[in-house]
Amino acid sequence: MSTEYHREHSFGILKENPVLVHLLGLSPVLAISTTLTNGIAMAIATVFVVVCSSLCVSLLRTQINSSWRFLYFMLIIACFTTAVDILMQWTHFPIYRELGIYVPLICCNFAILINLETVAYHNDWKNSLGKAGRLSAGYCLALILLSSSRELLANGTLLEHWELLLPGASDSAAVSETEALNNLFSFVAYQPAALILLGFLVAAWNSLNTQLMSSKPAAKQSVIPAKRERVTGKVGAKT
Repeated sequence: MSTEYHREHSFGILKENPVLVHLLGLSPVLAISTTLTNGIAMAIATVFVVVCSSLCVSLLRTQINSSWRFLYFMLIIACFTTAVDILMQWTHFPIYRELGIYVPLICCNFAILINLETVAYHNDWKNSLGKAGRLSAGYCLALILLSSSRELLANGTLLEHWELLLPGASDSAAVSETEALNNLFSFVAYQPAALILLGFLVAAWNSLNTQLMSSKPAAKQSVIPAKRERVTGKVGAKT
C-alpha cells in the first residue's frame, strides 16, 4: 500500500509538472531563476500560496456559489499572496527586493487557479492537500533545476548569497547584476538563454517521463468479447 502510494505520487509529479509538462507559470520561472537563492525563495512563497489557498477552498467549497466560484478563487489566492508579500517585506526584505514584482504576481499563476477548480473545489481537505503538495513539489523541482543550472553556468557558483534566505539578512548580501558578466557562459544570465535552457529541461523531462511510463507495469484489463453482428442481410433472404 505504501509502495503504491509513493509510486502514484512520484508518477503524478512527473506527469503533472506545471512547468515542465503543462508549461504554466513560466514568467516568474524565467525571470527570477538567475540564482538558486532566488529560485528557492520564489518556490517557498509559491508553495505557501498553493497550500493555503487549496486548503481554504476545500474547507469552504460548500459555501462557495458555483456561478461565482472563480471570483472567490481569485480573492482567496490574492489574499494569501498579499500575506506572503507583506511577510517577506517584513522579514526578508533583501530577497524580496531581488524577486521584485514577481511576488505579487503569484496570484496570476494559472496553475494555482486550475488546481483550485479541478481538485480543491471537488475534494475534501486531505485530497486537496495531497494534490497541492504534488503541484508544489513539481513547481519547486522545476524552478530549482533551472535556477541551479543558470547560476552554475553563468557564475560558476551554487547557492551563493544563501544568507538572503535567513530572516533579517543585511542589504550588503544582495546579488549584484554584474556578477555574471565575467565568463564564457555569461549569456545564460539573460532571458533568451533562460528560455532555451528551459527548452532543454523540458525535452529531458519528457524523455525521462516516457522511459518511466514505459517501464511501469500495465494494469490488467478484462477483455469483453465483441458481439458479432450480421451485416450482409437476413438469413434466407430472397435474391
